[in-house]
Amino acid sequence: MRIPFLAARQTESRRASAALRPSDDGDVDLFGQLIELTRADFQHKLLEHSLAGMMRDGSVKLGHYRAYLRETWHLVRHTPAIFELGAARVPDSRPGLCAWMLEQAAEERGHDQLCARDLRRVGGDCESLPSGRPGVGVWGLVTQDYYYALQGNPAGLLGTASLSEELGATLAEPAARALLAALHLPRAALGFIIGHGNFDQKHFEDARRAVNSLLLPDEFEELLHARRMAIAHCAQLLTDIIATPG
Repeated sequence: MRIPFLAARQTESRRASAALRPSDDGDVDLFGQLIELTRADFQHKLLEHSLAGMMRDGSVKLGHYRAYLRETWHLVRHTPAIFELGAARVPDSRPGLCAWMLEQAAEERGHDQLCARDLRRVGGDCESLPSGRPGVGVWGLVTQDYYYALQGNPAGLLGTASLSEELGATLAEPAARALLAALHLPRAALGFIIGHGNFDQKHFEDARRAVNSLLLPDEFEELLHARRMAIAHCAQLLTDIIATPG
């Protein structure tokens, strides 16, 4: 008897195993293959999302930008703690992975204040942020990362990082241009997005090196799952922004 769900999982497992192939120089480019195996999800769920279309055609509203800042505030305020908790559970035999997580914790600290500053500059309500709750998408991202930090394999945090740094490195700059054109905002009101467009170029390459040099071969499938789930949560985050403009 062929069970569709199990058959699909077995097919995905075979594809992931086949992906662990050497590059032309003999090294295994795990990061590049991670991106390739999730390319269809990234394209369909994020690049083709209706909010992305609104950014492209100029119909995005100020309320959407405020909602983005609010939701992102709820997300990034947890990032330092997540990486610190994950680093504490990394075995002593993997000092490189521990060091990468601690570096991420330090560099991500205070980014919630950047979101709050931008929200204030566009007339958003910053006072209610601490007492508010995130939408489904951010809730999923945060709980996924706390799971990897506290219960699962901490290396799974690289799955979320591979996505968040890719989004910042490749989409922050065009998103900033679209918002400036549609909403006629001063550049100072897009400090978080513009800053990440520059800073995440480095973080994206850091994530690439971390995946390629610090990941164990039998962790690839978990990383692939983490990235797929992060894409799904991010897609829900875009939907939440449309549903609850600030």
